[in-house]
Amino acid sequence: MTNWQNPYENLYENLDGQWLKGNLHTHTAPASPCATISPERVLALYEAKGYDFLSVSDHMRYTAISQPTRLTLIPGLEWNSRTASEDLRQVVFKDHIGLYALDGDLLEQNVRHRTPGQVLQAMADKAVLIVLNHPNWLVPPHYSEEVLLDRYQSIHGIEIYNAVIENWEGHPEATVKWDRILTDKGPVLGFASDDSHRDADIGRAWIMVNAAGNRPADILAGIRAGRFYCSTGVAIREIGRDGDQVFCRAGRQIEIEAVGNNSRVLAASAGELVINFQETEAAYIRFALYGPGKQMAWSQPFFK
Repeated sequence: MTNWQNPYENLYENLDGQWLKGNLHTHTAPASPCATISPERVLALYEAKGYDFLSVSDHMRYTAISQPTRLTLIPGLEWNSRTASEDLRQVVFKDHIGLYALDGDLLEQNVRHRTPGQVLQAMADKAVLIVLNHPNWLVPPHYSEEVLLDRYQSIHGIEIYNAVIENWEGHPEATVKWDRILTDKGPVLGFASDDSHRDADIGRAWIMVNAAGNRPADILAGIRAGRFYCSTGVAIREIGRDGDQVFCRAGRQIEIEAVGNNSRVLAASAGELVINFQETEAAYIRFALYGPGKQMAWSQPFFK
């Protein structure tokens, strides 16, 4: 569902473009039974941390936000599978899928679907961004590499970092599974999120989107084009492509790795890294950045 060679093409020629900070995976109470914070408090906390946009993606329902906010709000919903005997809106910790669109009513229509196949088929021709959530949550288990590969044609991306899994069984980072998809199948977007349920979850992982404006349509267009990167604290200063060369620049204290097929590290440098496709056998190159403590960032991949 995604096809590109250079996700950051013409980035610096777009004089109207801007980098916007946001989170797509957010839960509120009482709409999400596992959440402990109200929509009003969620908005206030994200505003205080300097976010520009937010999606309240409650479990099995679209939560419409009516109170004023400076945040751009993107309609979202986290879908999960249910058996025939389970309630239509039952929260089950299986097959979690993030759905995002301009139309909240379109998202609500997915509540009637009980299997991943049904919801993915129903959304195949709709203007809905589809993200498979926390693939490295192990108890209960979520997405194996085989399932991710099988669903490649029906999705736009996967969460490569889900901060709430820092507190649960599994691992928050899923870049190895991401690389398996990129190697075996092709382009797919990587996302980072808070998956926030309580105060302490907010502001731990986000995406930075280069968008032509701050409307929901502008932000979703930037995301769909791959014009964003993921972060837990590291900022990318420049990123792009010039012919066969791809480059990434950050602060001097930041270690940058160029990663290729099946998570192979192709090169590494501090502060700046330039690498030529002709000097590697990689079908794609993405950048991983490491700062102080647990601060990281991940670019979208460039393809040969």
